[in-house]
Amino acid sequence: MSGLAPSRAAIEALFDDALDVAPEERAAWLHARCGGDEALEREVSLLLAAHQRSESVLDVPAAGRVVAVLDDDRRGRHIGPYRVLRELGRGGMGVVYLAERADGQFRRRVAVKLLRASADAEELHRRFLAERQILASLSHPNIATLLDGGVADGALPYLVIEYVDGVPITEYCDRHRLDVATRLRLFRDVCAAVQHAHQNLVLHRDLKPGNVLVTRSGEVKLLDFGIAKLLNPTLTDVAAPVTRTAFRLMTPAYASPEQVRGDSLTTTSDVYALGLLLYELLAGSPAHQLTTDAPRAVYEVVCEREVERPSARVVDDEAIAASRGTTSERLRRRLRGDLDAIVAMALRKEPGRRYGSAELLASDVARYLEGLPVLAHRGSGFYRFEKLLRRHRAAAVAAAASVLLLVASAAVALRLASMAARERDRAAGALAQTERTLDESEAVTSLLVGLFEASDPTEGRPDTLTPANLLRRGVARVDRLASQPLAQARMLESLGRVYASRGDFATAGDLLQRALVVRRAELGAGNPTTATTEAALADVLRRRGQYSAWDSLARDALRVRRLALGDAHPDVAASLAQVADVAYMREDLASAEAYMRQGIAVRRRGVGQDSMLARDLATLGTFLCARGRNAECERELREAVAVARRAFPAPHRERARAMLRLADALDDRPGGSAEAESLYVAALADTRAALGDDHAETAQVMKQVGLMLARHGRKTDAERLIRRALAVQERTLGPSHLEVARTMMSLGEVLRDGGYSAEAERVFTDAATRIGGSLGTDHPAYSAALEHIAESLAQRGALDSAAALYRRMITIWASTFGPEAGITREIKAGLAGVLARQRRFAEADTLYRDALTSLHAVTADSHRAVRRTYAGMATLYAAWGKPDSAAVYRRRAGDVDLRDLWP
Repeated sequence: MSGLAPSRAAIEALFDDALDVAPEERAAWLHARCGGDEALEREVSLLLAAHQRSESVLDVPAAGRVVAVLDDDRRGRHIGPYRVLRELGRGGMGVVYLAERADGQFRRRVAVKLLRASADAEELHRRFLAERQILASLSHPNIATLLDGGVADGALPYLVIEYVDGVPITEYCDRHRLDVATRLRLFRDVCAAVQHAHQNLVLHRDLKPGNVLVTRSGEVKLLDFGIAKLLNPTLTDVAAPVTRTAFRLMTPAYASPEQVRGDSLTTTSDVYALGLLLYELLAGSPAHQLTTDAPRAVYEVVCEREVERPSARVVDDEAIAASRGTTSERLRRRLRGDLDAIVAMALRKEPGRRYGSAELLASDVARYLEGLPVLAHRGSGFYRFEKLLRRHRAAAVAAAASVLLLVASAAVALRLASMAARERDRAAGALAQTERTLDESEAVTSLLVGLFEASDPTEGRPDTLTPANLLRRGVARVDRLASQPLAQARMLESLGRVYASRGDFATAGDLLQRALVVRRAELGAGNPTTATTEAALADVLRRRGQYSAWDSLARDALRVRRLALGDAHPDVAASLAQVADVAYMREDLASAEAYMRQGIAVRRRGVGQDSMLARDLATLGTFLCARGRNAECERELREAVAVARRAFPAPHRERARAMLRLADALDDRPGGSAEAESLYVAALADTRAALGDDHAETAQVMKQVGLMLARHGRKTDAERLIRRALAVQERTLGPSHLEVARTMMSLGEVLRDGGYSAEAERVFTDAATRIGGSLGTDHPAYSAALEHIAESLAQRGALDSAAALYRRMITIWASTFGPEAGITREIKAGLAGVLARQRRFAEADTLYRDALTSLHAVTADSHRAVRRTYAGMATLYAAWGKPDSAAVYRRRAGDVDLRDLWP
């Protein structure tokens, strides 16, 4: 019996743990935990009794935890359209069932995670929605895929996730007696999945063997993002779940020191958990030897006690060694040195001294497998010499024999010295590159952490940490990395990409240009990392209307990537698509098609690239439509939709994008409107399910659906949907973003066609003002806004003003692509329509024929742009008193409504 009164902290900590124990087991559990401390046991017992009384009306085991455990046997029952086969497991948020689709849409078995009814249902529901958002954002062959979701009976939400018929990675390795090298290769797959999550700003926070399964075919699958966290919660519209008790959101034996302390978590927290997983794969037992989950005990083991080296843990344990296909002595020797060092670096107590990323940890493991010096060792000269001897054992033996036998000693010694020098230089170069990479990662991580340090009054208040403020702070601090130029370049590129996503292309271009200058100086122009920066800058220059520079950089990035990476790398496919876009914009449709087909061939050779293959197929389909090859266009677009559905069985933005491309094509041809409408609706439903209503991409799809409704005569519905899209975009992207202006122009079209010409003209003028202010008045997007204004002016009879705007547009396009470019001539066709109404028939005729010459060079008569020109010419010849010519061109125009084309 203790002579001291128990502290309030000890009472509350023990009470909190007791809530996780079944009520009927609490008394025995508490007695054992208190270890004879009667005062502590009495205080906690009183709290538990009061708690039980307060919860009796709900008949629940614990406040803030599950109240309805769903103990009923659900076998044979349904959750939405899924028939339950059996229970797979239970967790803090719900129950997971093995199920299959009951309506016959597909036959595969799935895992259905059903949220439990709960006293703190609001918090659990937020966490459940956050898990759905996180899974929807991840697409990786080693991460279990989100397939579906819905609401079951009783208004309980559920997720449908890929069913992984596998076992925990540690069990799989032991069952198959996998050697150390094979275990390390599996571990690298785990690192790849975690790295993908980190690249999508997701921390897993619960990495452990039970959440890493291996299938019968040996494929790793990372599961359970139930307590994962978005590094930037502003990227989702789901409110961040409230963290009530740190110990309820982690598995103590697999927690990092900062997780136990309740500190902020970063990607290095997951790196620590990966280190624990690696330790267990190698040594056969958990690194943290916990005998209790008591907070004080966990703190002591995880935060204060150094982990025993794996090689020391396996001494004389023949069972562990046998499960690795070796003896204990050989296993100990295998682990001693490099592997001990790799594990130790991953498990350092200080986050800043660990590997900076999962990718760097995997890279060091790869170096070990290849016999190269590992970064974790940062070895001495003797260590590197030892690595040389192991990699060139035969040469070493020969050298020794030569010395002993004194046969040709000088020649052999010189040759071996040369070999050793070359190998030493190669090893030193590899190590130096690795150290540079780690330094770069640590520097960037340090800077990023500094941006989010809101608790320090000198750094700024938490309520000022808006995305815009963080970006400005990042730009202001990036010069602190001047002594580490590669880290600075990495940060500059990251900031540039974010600014580009927010529509600030001027700032984005400046940052990416700075990054490119640094990388060219440090890495050389022929380095693929430099090419990545070139490609990013090229895309920004396209958006800024600097098409020549876009063309030059895109082609240079393609050349570098092909030379450095070969023709089977996904980066090469990305560059081919970018160069194809350049050719398409320049109306070189044949080259655009050729580049796109090359990129698709690269994608088809790759593994796990279905999402990008779907996008490239859809782009190829668009190019073929532009050439008037409608049957081929439709075939490619339908394959794009099929590939996207295969890659993403659940609602996903890429699936929606493919459906939209096909819908656009079908809606432009006779008999295709019904299927097109169903595809538009499905795409909108997919985007809403994947991203939510309050997302910029959902708004973009809303706009496209609205335009479809307008084409089908449903002007009121169209206007309402486009206004809603505009509101979302202004809120999420900001009022000056280019996409906001484009949606305004779509709204103006609907208003004008609905008879609200004055309001439409005001909307068009507002859009032009915004584009001019953000991108300049010589940008092609500004010209697009002027075209809408010109059409409105012509519609109300202000023909001179309309003609003046068309001439200004011609100047903009001619300065960008040249006076003979097809797009320039198409704008001249718009001017021709105005001139025809001014009865300047000859001038109009010349402009129309120039436009036709340009269009016929790149596309077929069936293309809508050609038919629009034919329709304009029919109107011209009818007004000019040439009915026969008018009839000819009216027939060629087909079903184009002249009122929708020219004012």
